[in-house]
Amino acid sequence: MDTVVKWNIRGFRSNFEELKLLLNRSQSAVVALQECRLGRGSRHPGVTPYFFRGGLLIRNGIRFSEIDLKTGLHGAAATISLEKTLTVCSLYLPPNSPVSLAELFEQLPKPFLVLGDFNAHSPDDSLLALQAIQSKNFKVKDIRRLFNFRKFPPFVHITFVWIPAHVGIQGNENVDKLAKAALNKSLYSGKLICWFDLKAKVNAYIHTVWHENWDTEGANKLHDVLPNLGKDLHKRGQGAGRKRETVVCRLQVGHTWLT
Repeated sequence: MDTVVKWNIRGFRSNFEELKLLLNRSQSAVVALQECRLGRGSRHPGVTPYFFRGGLLIRNGIRFSEIDLKTGLHGAAATISLEKTLTVCSLYLPPNSPVSLAELFEQLPKPFLVLGDFNAHSPDDSLLALQAIQSKNFKVKDIRRLFNFRKFPPFVHITFVWIPAHVGIQGNENVDKLAKAALNKSLYSGKLICWFDLKAKVNAYIHTVWHENWDTEGANKLHDVLPNLGKDLHKRGQGAGRKRETVVCRLQVGHTWLT
């Protein structure tokens, strides 16, 4: 059986030896690579016995035809004759960028297989595109398209609507219902918690109560000297000896004469 493998190689040259090892062991018909980091027209080490083009490695002897993708995405595709004719697309989606795959899918002959590093994107989720329009980042085609919509005449009213990708997908809707039901359950847990994990929270609460009491001492002259109690106030001069602690305390409250 012919196999198809995908790998985010993160540098073709830097991981070339590992790639050769993968090819020798897997004997894959097709390998889809992402983040090859090869510039346009740059020369790369040959991989025998494979044909390499734009992120796709196709074993010699396999009939294929390249597909010239008209898209701004980082991808390469080819229709390959294995046991059945199949279109394989290697794709990399950068993080934190709006994604629209509809245009890409229209260019891929069916049946097709899309392999890649998607960086946790949801292809049908347009929320990122709607949020990114506020950044005026015109390098992204989807943002340019949305921004141009806003230049329509005033009598044309456009409403951008985002529908969560889970809507209409039975399995995902069931998961959402279970997640909401879990929120209504008691948060009590009998699991023991180490005292050290609570120390910071307890200290913060003690400091808050201390400061609230101190704020009521408006008539106290020391309150004018030190209206804000820092969280590390009790540590000043600590461990330096009784004499130094006394000096630090007197300087702190303004008592610089003998009493």
